[in-house]
Amino acid sequence: MDLQRTREGNDGQVGTISKGLGLFSLGLGLAELTAPRALAKVIGIEPDMRTRLAMRLFGAREIASGLGILSRPKQPLPMWSRVVGDAIDLAFLAWAFKTKRTHTERLVGAFVAVLGVTALDAFTGAKLQSEKQPQPPERKVLAVTINRPLHEVSQRWQEVAGDIAEKGNVSFKHAPGGRGTEVRVEITVASRLKRAVGRVLHTDVEQLADGDLRKVKQLIELGEIIHSDASIHRGMHAARPSVKKGA
Repeated sequence: MDLQRTREGNDGQVGTISKGLGLFSLGLGLAELTAPRALAKVIGIEPDMRTRLAMRLFGAREIASGLGILSRPKQPLPMWSRVVGDAIDLAFLAWAFKTKRTHTERLVGAFVAVLGVTALDAFTGAKLQSEKQPQPPERKVLAVTINRPLHEVSQRWQEVAGDIAEKGNVSFKHAPGGRGTEVRVEITVASRLKRAVGRVLHTDVEQLADGDLRKVKQLIELGEIIHSDASIHRGMHAARPSVKKGA
């Protein structure tokens, strides 16, 4: 339980960081679109026509990335789009160092700031990516003792087991004290599916396999499946033996 809470807490923290970066991307994009000249001066680049055009293009990209992140804050792809954009920004700033009309100290500060944001974007993208990796399936072992010799159980298993064999791996061994054969069925439920629909899926699969296993026990031991009176007659009724069709 503590491990689950820790994982949920980490997921919430990464989601919060992702949303924050999405809002930052929107704000930066709006600034680049509406005030490219002022922003160019702040980072130490001469705001000529080519620079202003580049800033507006960068702004449109930032807004698109921000909207993508805010609409899907726990998806890694929108965050990786920011990382790609950061690489473009770094390349643009590196090009600006080669021009003559720049303010070097401001440009260095802008370059360091973009490097820091790039590191945060990459870290968040990697965390989101790791959360999307498929988790190993959970394993549950069901067992039942059938009062029949092992060779008889293993021979009749294929005849009466039906599709229970498809639900997991089956093994047979002698039950302790000479009480027949112990049948063990290992079923798996993918953790990803379990998280998607809650514990209901896990419980249904387990109960279904357990019920099938007990039916197989009755078929091998008794030759038929025993039904309770309540499962045959619906509603309120006096207890009475079930009547087979055709009797």
